Amino acid sequence: MQTQIETTNVPPRLHIVPSLSTELRHSTAKAHQSAEGASFIKSLLLGRCTENAYIQYLWALRKIYGTLERALTENKNDMYVSRVYLPELFRSDALNSDFQSWNPSAEVEATQLLNDAVQAYTGTIQNISETKPGLLVAHAYVRYLGDLAGGQTVGKQVARHFAGDKSLEFYQYDFEDIDAMKTLYRARLDEIGTLPGVNISEICTEAQSAFRLNENVFSALSEIS
Repeated sequence: MQTQIETTNVPPRLHIVPSLSTELRHSTAKAHQSAEGASFIKSLLLGRCTENAYIQYLWALRKIYGTLERALTENKNDMYVSRVYLPELFRSDALNSDFQSWNPSAEVEATQLLNDAVQAYTGTIQNISETKPGLLVAHAYVRYLGDLAGGQTVGKQVARHFAGDKSLEFYQYDFEDIDAMKTLYRARLDEIGTLPGVNISEICTEAQSAFRLNENVFSALSEIS
């Protein structure tokens, strides 16, 4: 005679929803470390970056953030993008102010290597904006959470080593609690991770690509004296 298994007291199996913010952090760890280890960033942190290289850095950032923020604004009603559409994090105006302060002539002869790296970065953003705007979430994650974390360290070192009286608005925000903003941003990402049809793996892969594009920009900047 077969024994009947009592199941009435067995709790239901829980459906665990992956945390998008956690998946992004883990999946991009190596790419993130590689970008942070770029020689240009090391020079910036050690105060060995030349003013010319920093001006070209600002030039590159203006192109990248301008493209990203236009794309986010154009797609702000997208189901995914709307969750991370936070204009208080936008950096274009701050970068324009910094660029004018550091380089009043507003003229920059970017190297071919840097121009190519920036065009590859902005071209990628423009393409996904037109074809798969939900993936803009990955690029926003790389840029804005990076600004709120490691970017603050870079800002302090630039101010310490060679900024003088020049503008550093890129590293400054209108809100005071940066930790609270980071918590909010991660919560918004995790909300995206619960939405219908979301492909967490695809977003993580795009974030890895964003780090590589960023590293290519750093590599080009490391060649500038």
